Amino acid sequence: MDEPTDADLVDRSRRGDIDAFAELVRRHQDRVYHLACRMTQSPADAADLTQETFLRAHRKLHRYREGHSVGNWLLAMCANLTKNMFRTRTRQRQADAGHAEMRVLQAPDRGHPDRPALEHALARLDPKERAAVTLHYMEGLSLPEVAEVLRIGLSATKMRVHRGLRHMQTWLEDRS
Repeated sequence: MDEPTDADLVDRSRRGDIDAFAELVRRHQDRVYHLACRMTQSPADAADLTQETFLRAHRKLHRYREGHSVGNWLLAMCANLTKNMFRTRTRQRQADAGHAEMRVLQAPDRGHPDRPALEHALARLDPKERAAVTLHYMEGLSLPEVAEVLRIGLSATKMRVHRGLRHMQTWLEDRS
């Protein structure tokens, strides 16, 4: 028996099949979590964002456009939720005027000596640049796929990736 496609599972989920939606979660939860973790540098935030992504996806199944990648639709949702989280936190920090909590959580070192420095430079990026760099270089999406996920034009995607890399390079050079 052939395994159902993601689109089949979305269609069945729209008709109330809870098991079909559970299968979508099973298929995509690791990728969504890893994107959130890379963007936030916080496993706890990533877990919350992953859960919120799938809750929102379930509520918005009617908005999924046939013919598009379900995985990219979920990544776009996660990236947007992450950007919203950063926006909210920025507003909270501004309102607290200096009483904001500063938290730096690095991803586990994968054995590469520059990994912590790279993770720190990535964490310093503007959320829009961080999303583009993470999706392209860490999630392996092509630039057109990154543009689709972020719902921006291809030239804006290229600009965000380029600027993000330029900023990271500057920070890493200043560190040496």
